[in-house]
Amino acid sequence: MNLPSRYADRAGAASATEPRRLALANAPADLARTLYAAPLSMTDLRAELQAALGSTITLDRELGGGGMSRVFVARDLALGREIVVKVLEPALAEGISAERFTREIKLAASLQAPHIVPVLSAGATAGGLPYYTMPFVRGASLRARLAQGAVPHSEALGILRDVARALAYAHGEGVVHRDIKPENVLLSAESAVVADFGIAKALSAARTQESGQTLTAAGISLGTPAYMAPEQATGDVVDPRADLYAWGVMAYELLAGAHPFAAKVTAQQMIAAHLTEAPAPLDRRGVNAALAALVMRCLEKDPARRPVSARELLTALDATTSGGGAVAARSGSRLPMLVGAIAVLAVAAGAIALRGRSPGATAGSEARTLAVLPFGNASGDTAAAFFADGMGDEVAGVLAKVPDLRVISRRSVEAVQAKHMTPREMGEALGVALLLEGTVRRAGEQLRVTAQLINAADGVVRWTQTYNRTRRDVFQVQDDIAQAITHELRLALGGSALASSRAGRAANPAAYDLFLRGKVEFNKATESSERKAIAFFEQALALDSTFARAHAGIALAWGALADAYVAPHEAYPRALAAARRALALDSLLPEALSIEGYASWEATWDTVALARSRRAIELDPNNPDSRWFYAQALCMSNAAKCETALRQLDTALTLDPFVPITPYVRAQNLYFQRRYSEAEAVARRIAAIDSTFFYIDDYGAAALREQGKVAEALAMYRTRSADPHAPIYGLGITYARLGRMDDARRVARAMEAASRRTYIEPVFLAALLFDIGERDAAYSWLERATAKRTIMLLVSAQLPEMAPMLREPRFAALLRDAHRRAEAERGAR
Repeated sequence: MNLPSRYADRAGAASATEPRRLALANAPADLARTLYAAPLSMTDLRAELQAALGSTITLDRELGGGGMSRVFVARDLALGREIVVKVLEPALAEGISAERFTREIKLAASLQAPHIVPVLSAGATAGGLPYYTMPFVRGASLRARLAQGAVPHSEALGILRDVARALAYAHGEGVVHRDIKPENVLLSAESAVVADFGIAKALSAARTQESGQTLTAAGISLGTPAYMAPEQATGDVVDPRADLYAWGVMAYELLAGAHPFAAKVTAQQMIAAHLTEAPAPLDRRGVNAALAALVMRCLEKDPARRPVSARELLTALDATTSGGGAVAARSGSRLPMLVGAIAVLAVAAGAIALRGRSPGATAGSEARTLAVLPFGNASGDTAAAFFADGMGDEVAGVLAKVPDLRVISRRSVEAVQAKHMTPREMGEALGVALLLEGTVRRAGEQLRVTAQLINAADGVVRWTQTYNRTRRDVFQVQDDIAQAITHELRLALGGSALASSRAGRAANPAAYDLFLRGKVEFNKATESSERKAIAFFEQALALDSTFARAHAGIALAWGALADAYVAPHEAYPRALAAARRALALDSLLPEALSIEGYASWEATWDTVALARSRRAIELDPNNPDSRWFYAQALCMSNAAKCETALRQLDTALTLDPFVPITPYVRAQNLYFQRRYSEAEAVARRIAAIDSTFFYIDDYGAAALREQGKVAEALAMYRTRSADPHAPIYGLGITYARLGRMDDARRVARAMEAASRRTYIEPVFLAALLFDIGERDAAYSWLERATAKRTIMLLVSAQLPEMAPMLREPRFAALLRDAHRRAEAERGAR
C-alpha cells in the first residue's frame, strides 16, 4: 500500500530525505513549531488508546502521523474490517475539551457521501486525548501520486471533479473542510475520496484555553500554509470559499505539475505569497483556456471573486470538460465497496434525515413502493424523445391513483437516476422496493411499448410485457401497464381510480403530443421552460379546447412562475382563470383542484378555497405538490394549523425526497412557529438536495438571526451571493441588527432598483425600510402591498422580523383593514 507522505514518519522524526521546508509548508500554520518536538512514548500512547477503544477494536500498526495526529490501523472485530484510528498529538490536546470535540465531531460524522471518507466514531482516552475512527481506504494519497511524476490531464480532471463533488455536499451540510490538500485526498479504485472533513472545525470549537502549543485564538487559521486561503491565513471568518481556494491551489499543482508558489521556502513566505502574489497564468502550461480561467478564479485573493459555491464550481468544471472522452469515463467510475457501503448518497442522507420512515410503513407495506424511471426512446428519432419521456410520466400518473401504492415523484427519481446507480442503490436512496422502466418506439401511427417491473433489492425482473398498438391507443397502453402491475402486486386499480386517471384526456392525438411536449418543458422548472410549457399547452388547446389537463397545465405553469419570475398579482389570477376553465370541463381533476385552491388564496385571499386543495390530496394522494401547496397556505393563513401542515409536509417528503421546495416550506413553517433551531437544521439540509435552490438560505439564515447568531446569519447570506449588498431583504435586516446601517441602506437601495425590473415583495422591503428608519417609505411600500393584494400582508404578523412594526398603531390599523376587507370579500362570495 502506498501511504500519504504525512503518514510516512512521526512528526518528531522527519525523514532525512524529505526537505524541512516541505514539512513546514504542509504543516498547520500555528502548529509548525511543534512539528519537530520529541516524540512521546509510542508504548504509553498505544496502551492508553487501546484501553479507550475496548475489546472490539484491536490496534494493529501505526502508520505515522502529521502535524496534528498519530494514525493507527486497527481491526474492528465485530464487523471483521480494518479501520483507521487517529488520535490527537498530546502536545496539542492541551487546551482542548475532549467532550466538546466528541460532540462537535458529530456533524462530521453526519457526512455520508460517495467522495467523503466518513467518520465512524469519536471519543477520548483516559488521559483526555481526543480520537476518531474512519474506514481504512486501500490506495495511495494524491501526494504519493504526485511524487510519482506528472499526472495526465484526464486523470487530474477526474480527481478534481470528485473532490469538488465532496465539497459541494459537505458545504451543503454546513461543513467547511479548512485543510484541503493532496495529503487529504485518497485515491482508490479510480476514484478520489476526501478525508478529515470537519476535523479542523471540531478542534477549533473544542478549544478551551490559550497555549503556545494549542490552536490559534479563534481557531480559524488552522490549515496548511501551502493551500491556505488568504482570509484563513489572516484569521478572518472562513466560509466555503476558503475550500475553493485550496481546491484551486491543488488543481494548479495537478495541471501545471508544480505548486503555484513552489519557490517559497518557509511557511511565512508561503502565506505571504497567498496574500500578495499572483500565480503565473495557468493557460501557458498546456491547459485549455476555460479550465485555466476557472482555476485562476478559485485563486482570487478576494473570496467574492471566486465561484459562489462548490456546486457552481462543479457545474463550471463539467462545462469546461464536456465530451472529454477519458475524463467522462473516469468520473463515472464507482467507489470501492468498503467506502460505498458506508457512504450513502449525499442527497439521500439529507432527505432521510428530514422525512424519517414513511408514515404507516411496515415491512409488508414497503413492498408496495414504486419508482417509475423515465421511459427510453427506442425510435431512433430524437424528435420523438418527448413522447417516450411523457409516456413514463403518464404511466406514473395512472399508478399514483392506486390507494395502497406509494409512487415516488418523477423529480426525485431523476435526481437519483443521474447518479448512475444500481437498482439496489436506487431503491435504497428512494426508499422503494420496486422500479418500473420501459422503452417506447414510435413509427408513424404504430406504437411499441415495452415495460418491466424490477425488484430493487436484487435487480430481478418480476414482470415484463410488450404492447404493439396504434398511436390512438396510447391511453389504453397506459391503463394496461397499470392494471398489470397492480395485479402483480395483488392490489386493486378500482374503477374510481381508473376513471380519475383518465380524467381530462385529449381526444385529439396531435393535441396530446403537444401536451406531452409541454409537460417535458414544465418539468425542467426554469423560467424559459415554464413559458415554453404554456405555449405548448395553448397550442394543444387550439386543437382541442375541451382538453382539461392542458388548461390545468397552464395554471400550474403560471403558479411556478409566480413570485420568483412574475409578480404574484399578475401570475396567480392567470393561474386561477386557467384552473377554473379546467374544472368547468372536469370538476374532479386533482391538479386543477390543487392549483385552483392555492391560487384563490394567493389572488383573492380566499382561505375557504383551501378545501379544494385538500380535496385534490384525497383524489391523488401521491402528488407531493398538492400537499406542499396546501401545507404552505394552511400554516400561513392560520397559525393554529401549522402542526397539521407539518404532517402534510412529512408525507410529501416521502413522495418527493430530493426536491428542495418541500423542505423549504417545512423550514418556513417552523420559522413561523418560532422553532428556530429546527428551521435552521431543515434549511441547511436543503443544500444537500440542491445547493443552487433559489430560496436556499432564506429561513436558515433568518432562523440564525432570530436566535441571536447574527454574525453566523450574515455569513450564510453572504455565501448565497458574492455581492455583499445583493437585493436580499433578510441580508439587509441582518446588517441592521449588527448596526451596519450603511450596508443595510445599500441593500434597500438595491431592492428598490431591482423592483423596477423584477418582482420584489413589498412587505419584505417595507420591513427593511422600517428597520433603517425610513418609515414613510416603509408605509408607502405597504400601501403597494395592499393595492397588489399580496398575501404576505395578511400573514406578516407571523414574521418575527415584523415585530417592531406590529407595535405601531399605524401598522396595526393597516393590517386590521386588510383583514376586514378579506373577510368582507369572503362573505360576498
